Amino acid sequence: MASGRLPFLLAALCMLGADAGAALAQSPATPAAAAQSPATPAAPAAAPPSAAPAPRAGTPVSLDRVLVVVNDEAITQFDVNEQRRVVLSQLKASNITPPSADVLDKQVLERLIVERGLLQYAKDNGIRVDDTTVERTILRVAEENKLKPDDFRKLLEREGIAYATYREDIRRQVVVQRVREREVDSKVAVSDPEVDNYLATVAAQSGDEEYQLSHVYVTVPEQATPDVVAARRARADAALAQIKSGKTFAVVAAA
Repeated sequence: MASGRLPFLLAALCMLGADAGAALAQSPATPAAAAQSPATPAAPAAAPPSAAPAPRAGTPVSLDRVLVVVNDEAITQFDVNEQRRVVLSQLKASNITPPSADVLDKQVLERLIVERGLLQYAKDNGIRVDDTTVERTILRVAEENKLKPDDFRKLLEREGIAYATYREDIRRQVVVQRVREREVDSKVAVSDPEVDNYLATVAAQSGDEEYQLSHVYVTVPEQATPDVVAARRARADAALAQIKSGKTFAVVAAA
């Protein structure tokens, strides 16, 4: 493995967070799930020269372009466009107003960078997921949504997601989860006294009321300048003010 990839791996795992990684493994996103796990289809194979007429002279032709190179792999505009399409579909299904186009594109690109780096690390270290595991995971997702396998495929079709694309997305999610388990969970040790203390605290604080907790995670880069820290703090304060004013939490988190 290239020596420069380990720092990237650690930073990527920090960006994902333990909770996010657990969510990926426990319930990979369905077409109507949260936008944490958008599918990224591979670029379609080039059509034979006779499949479509050549463009007329002077006709604009849309070309794909490279946005970011992660180690030796490129992330293209096509990748971002496909991620954005799926994310927008998921937000719409969840009745969440999407953020502005520039904010959404930034979020999508950041996730692609993190995912691509983790997948490269997995490949370098022989972390793989076979087809049987992928199919079992998809079957579990369908069962959790109370759908038969055929009905689940039809749901994917209605959402405009090819089954092969969804299948490879699930494979990537499981690979990322295994990287997290190997590099984070295996190094975290919780003693019996710590477990006992936690249970005692929960018992002492428990009552008739229950609370559902959520958080908006605002990242601060390592060695950030004071201006960057101040800007991120202002973003967190603004999000808190919006929530206190009555704005829906999901809408604030998506922005």
